[in-house]
Amino acid sequence: MLHVFSINNQVVSLNEREQYVLNESEKAALYQQLSEKAATQVVILSTCQRFEVYIEATDLARKKTKEILLAFFELTPSVFTHQFIEYSGDDALTHLLKVSTGILAHVVGETQVLGQVKQAYQEAITNQTVAKSFHTIFQSVFRFSKQMHKQTGINDHPVSLSYSAYQFIASKVTTPQTILVLGAGKMGRLFVDYALETKHKLIVLNRDQSKLTHLPDSVTVGTLADWPVFIESVDVVVSSLELASPLITYQHLHNKKISRLLMLDLALPRSIEPTIQTLPGIDLFDLDQLGETIDKHHFVRQQKATIIMEQIVEEVENLKKTLHHQRFDDERRRQFLFRDQLLTETMADIERQLPDLKKKERTIIKHHVKQAVTEALMSNKSDDASPNEMFHKKERDHDEH
Repeated sequence: MLHVFSINNQVVSLNEREQYVLNESEKAALYQQLSEKAATQVVILSTCQRFEVYIEATDLARKKTKEILLAFFELTPSVFTHQFIEYSGDDALTHLLKVSTGILAHVVGETQVLGQVKQAYQEAITNQTVAKSFHTIFQSVFRFSKQMHKQTGINDHPVSLSYSAYQFIASKVTTPQTILVLGAGKMGRLFVDYALETKHKLIVLNRDQSKLTHLPDSVTVGTLADWPVFIESVDVVVSSLELASPLITYQHLHNKKISRLLMLDLALPRSIEPTIQTLPGIDLFDLDQLGETIDKHHFVRQQKATIIMEQIVEEVENLKKTLHHQRFDDERRRQFLFRDQLLTETMADIERQLPDLKKKERTIIKHHVKQAVTEALMSNKSDDASPNEMFHKKERDHDEH
């Protein structure tokens, strides 16, 4: 049975979530502890927005996993109870499907989270903490999520300012650009996260340099005062600055050598003076223009999320059936092997004690012994009529071959 420990993003602040963003060595250490002391199958999802641990659950595995998480993150039981939500069985499968399809994402329906779940699954494979049932679960989830994204087109309708800006730029340019990002607050960081998935060259400027330390080496960083140095060499400017007056004015740019510049002002009050729009080669878009797209698309996304949720209910039932038959097939295979081994040993013992048996007599005895062994094996599962019938059918098929 699948079980998940998930950070409750409704009550856990961004600052509190930072401790759950693990680097490679920390994840490897947690994988080792969980796989050696708690569960036979483990997948850890650790991103800036989400921390989750998926395990193959027994009561003991859940207890041990909780103990390990408490110690690893130095949490008290009360803090753990406050910050984590647990899901089991159907609820755990539903949660994983909602995460992977983007239903629970900050931007409903975004596909980035599916890539993050895939990466977590690959890391688990590397750490040798997934087996047959988890392969079935996660590969089915990936197939379903991709199908839902394609079928509903939910990701075609941006709803956050940062994502709208990202999609807006994608609609305006077809080749990699140099993008100057002004501000590394929540909105600016979110835009940078999206842009890092592309081949655009990024320059990020901010007053507080400590907010830029997490960025990869491929990103150029600097202070806000540096913007005039870059303005003539960039193709796009995205500003999310919260200032009392515009940082970039008409007077700043009217003598600059700018042939083509796309500017997006996500701030209010505006951080880019509106009159800049009159300068040749400059296209300036503000909150009102992006907001029209957001209002329209938010409703559409919610409608499509409802469609996906209806499909998730069906997918959980399908996945449960697949896992049930998989477990039954594995158990049946073990029973066949045990039965055949027991039958071989029993017949060998009979033939040693009764060496003069005729061929027909041996055949009759073997048939009755096989039947008795099969009935004995199945007596332990007499409460499950359907698998019992399936076993006898497969037993006959097995014998015919």
